[in-house]
Amino acid sequence: MARAAPDAEVYRATGKAAWRGVANYLNPLADNFTLGRSVLGLVLGAGPPILGALAVGSPVALTPLVRTLGLAPELGVWLLLGLAFTAGGAAVGGLFASKSFVWALLLGYLPIRLLDPTGSVGLVLVLWMGAVAERVSQFLQRRALLV
Repeated sequence: MARAAPDAEVYRATGKAAWRGVANYLNPLADNFTLGRSVLGLVLGAGPPILGALAVGSPVALTPLVRTLGLAPELGVWLLLGLAFTAGGAAVGGLFASKSFVWALLLGYLPIRLLDPTGSVGLVLVLWMGAVAERVSQFLQRRALLV
């Protein structure tokens, strides 16, 4: 809906129309959602971060990495989680073209709850996953336009 602006001779969107646009943008089920794509998103998008979160909690998986690379244990945790969330974000960006950032936030939230129930570390990792998903999605969209 649009109404005439009182101070100018133009039409402007109403608040209701603006909020509907925001809701449609943030609704992950709106555009290219299918059941198969959502299952793949759950497996490929949330799978690597879940595996990374479980590996960080296990000294059997983390100790060889830290020893091999010669890192402090805290850096090894960040490296492993960074790689896991990067892989998840890349998968989400490849699967969901138009809502990749929103899907990455949704699918990245589950591993963070497993890793850190207090939520102190999670925000950085989930935002990183969203940024990676958005960049991969943009790259694939630009590549499709070239062909």
